Amino acid sequence: MSEGTEVDAANRRLLFVLSNLAIFMIGLGFAVRAAIAGDLQADLFNVLDLARSATMVGEVLAATFIGFALTLLFGAALVDLIGMRRMLLFAAAGYFFGSIAVVGASLMQPSTGAYWLVYGGLLLTGLGWGAVEAATNPLIAAIYPEEKTHRLNILHAWWPAGIVAGGLLGLLIACLLYTSDAADE
Repeated sequence: MSEGTEVDAANRRLLFVLSNLAIFMIGLGFAVRAAIAGDLQADLFNVLDLARSATMVGEVLAATFIGFALTLLFGAALVDLIGMRRMLLFAAAGYFFGSIAVVGASLMQPSTGAYWLVYGGLLLTGLGWGAVEAATNPLIAAIYPEEKTHRLNILHAWWPAGIVAGGLLGLLIACLLYTSDAADE
């Protein structure tokens, strides 16, 4: 095997592993959003409008899916226009700044501004989620043309793995928080 072929194989493996990690992380993010929904309702939305608080939770969670759908709708054209690397950087920025916005809203006093910050943050994470999908699918198909179905199946198995890991992590954090709260009393 020539040195160029070894480098190409190593790069393909690295891109595949990083794509799997990205899909795993979007699954984990899905579980985290589900885990924080009740806290958002109790700490923010109940204070703002008790009668509509459940609706408000649904609205902010729906923002994630709106972002996801929009990015998927326009993602193929965007990937062709800006490239897979920039699309993945956009995904990382969406997740990073979206998460910062949601955490920032949790540090604010309950207000309409905090609601819109959560909404915007979850919209950004949805855009990031769609950007990961829009970039990794053609990436894997391009680097493994001889076994793309097999590789895409492996890639997408990491999404539910992320959901399971995120759910278990959420349970662990909740147990630790409730244990420390009980010890403080």
